[in-house]
Amino acid sequence: MPSIRFRLEQPTLTGLAERVRAEYGPTARIVATDESLVGGLGGFFAKRVIDVTVEIPDPVANPQGHSFDVPARVGLAQLLDDVEQREAVLPQAEPPVSTESIDFARVLDGLRAGVAPPPASAPAPRPEAFRAEPGARLEPVYRAEPLRQARPESDPPPPVPPVLPSLVPPAPLLPPAAGARVPPVLPGRPGDLVVIAGLGDDALDVAHALGRGLGRAHVCDGGSIEGHTRRRVEDRRGALAARAYGVQSGQTVLVAYGLGRGDPADPRIAALPGIGADQVWVVVDVSRKTVDSARWVNAVRAVADVTAMATVAGRFTTDRQAVAEIGLPEGWSDRVG
Repeated sequence: MPSIRFRLEQPTLTGLAERVRAEYGPTARIVATDESLVGGLGGFFAKRVIDVTVEIPDPVANPQGHSFDVPARVGLAQLLDDVEQREAVLPQAEPPVSTESIDFARVLDGLRAGVAPPPASAPAPRPEAFRAEPGARLEPVYRAEPLRQARPESDPPPPVPPVLPSLVPPAPLLPPAAGARVPPVLPGRPGDLVVIAGLGDDALDVAHALGRGLGRAHVCDGGSIEGHTRRRVEDRRGALAARAYGVQSGQTVLVAYGLGRGDPADPRIAALPGIGADQVWVVVDVSRKTVDSARWVNAVRAVADVTAMATVAGRFTTDRQAVAEIGLPEGWSDRVG
């Protein structure tokens, strides 16, 4: 007895028996239903389906298989006669090609041989140069790449224009100045985190300036700086939350970290390594005494790897002694931005 198996995309058995009898006849009956999950990832987002097996009785053994009434039999006979008349006038169609026959395998072998690449040792043939006969009419040819006119082999190569010597000798490369350091590159990937530490609110102004330079940056509060931004970073937990937001929004995270008055014993300095920043910058006010700035900067450098410094108040003084004595590369200055 033949059977049919189909799948229900909507896993419900309501009205299934009526649907089976309507599609496969009144004698069809359901013999099995199997529920399973398909698709998804690791068991999540999978779709529930039901596979249904239906047995259909043999039409020969079914006494009701051909119980047509008189109008139905007349219509079927007329339809069969019409089909036979149409087939009589049509040309005899060729038998279908089987994919399992020997001829089909030979055809595939021929196609593979026709498209197989030439051996690596044999160079690809080069097309011969087109030469127009005298008086021949040329039709335009449209190609995707520009056409180049073939040069007869007998023609000499075009002359190369002479190179005139430069009237101005090139300037020699000057060695870098003693003690000069290359300014660092500020991380700019989403989720990168940079701590900018300074006295008072100096770090906040520098963080916003650096953020404008990056184009996509999120500034957070930290240390003694409070209430200026919506997010705060003081430890590794806050840094992880800020990094996650940076990845989600496609921004670099800049933490404006205040150190109060710069007391070397301030616990906020000791907490800097716990943030786990990618870079640590310090903000130095060059209008202050160099010895005062070096005192708190050295305290920060004792607990964290300081990448660079940003200098502020440079428009109030021309003395660059503080920059040279602190010994850090100057990555940003309010004199030039």
